[in-house]
Amino acid sequence: MVRDNRSYNENITLNSTTSPWLECQGHVNITGTSGIGVFLKNVDGPVMVGCHIEGFSRGIYTNSSQGLIKDNILVDNNQGIFLEGDADVNKLLNNTILIYTIINNFYKFHK
Repeated sequence: MVRDNRSYNENITLNSTTSPWLECQGHVNITGTSGIGVFLKNVDGPVMVGCHIEGFSRGIYTNSSQGLIKDNILVDNNQGIFLEGDADVNKLLNNTILIYTIINNFYKFHK
């Protein structure tokens, strides 16, 4: 289990060689401009709780199953949470996904 309160300007991958559990504490920010914010890669039962993920092509991407993705805030990612293959056998609870777009100097909010 990784309990963390630092901020990251990079992509994070959780797999069988790392901890399958990421619990963000104290408003952890994971920010970027492309790619995947957090990749839950080929690990059974991953847990991801309480993270703020912003600015990626895909905020959370998983091909893992039997996991829990809970209480995360995903802001301005092209895709908030992407489930691949059998990854639909996960619990997604109380996540907030916000997308902002600027079109012709108007700020448009999608929810």
